[in-house]
Amino acid sequence: MLNISFIVSLSAASSSQLDFASGQNNQKRKYKDASISQHALAVVVEVNEGERSVLLPCLFSGPIPEDNATVMWNRSDLDPKSVHQRGKGGDDVGGQNQRYKERTSMNRYAFITKDFSLTLRKPTKTDSGNYTCSISNGRQERPLRDIQLKVKVGCEANTDVIIAKGVL
Repeated sequence: MLNISFIVSLSAASSSQLDFASGQNNQKRKYKDASISQHALAVVVEVNEGERSVLLPCLFSGPIPEDNATVMWNRSDLDPKSVHQRGKGGDDVGGQNQRYKERTSMNRYAFITKDFSLTLRKPTKTDSGNYTCSISNGRQERPLRDIQLKVKVGCEANTDVIIAKGVL
C-alpha cells in the first residue's frame, strides 16, 4: 500500500493563515479563509518494507536549462549524498551512494515530460529519510521538491486506524 499525504502547517501569527505548497512560484492564494503559500508543504510518502517499489513524485513546470541540464535526487544525511542523477543523455550514477546501486530509475523521457519522479525498488527501513529533487544547469542548482519517505516495517506496516464503538 502506498500512502502519500500532505503536511500543512498553521502560521503562529494568525490561525486563519494556512501555508500550502502547490506550485513552482511563491504566490499566495486564497483558499476559503486561508492564505496559501507554496513553501510550507512537505510531501510524505509511506510504503511498507518488502514492496516491489515506491515512487517519489517530482513534477516540473518551468523551463528546462538548454545546456548541461541535470536532475538530481539527494539525501543530505548520506555521504555521498547522491541517490540518482539524470542528464539529457541518460542516467549518471557514477557518484551514486552505493546503498541505491541498481535500485533507482527515472523515466527515460523525463526531460520531455518534465516528470522527474524517482522509482526506488525494494525499499528498506534504511531508505527512510528526506529526499530532495533538484535541477541544475551546471552552474546553479534549483530545488524542486522535498519528499519525506517513511518505510514501515512489521507492526508499523499494519497501522490502519480502527474505530470501535461500545461500552467500556
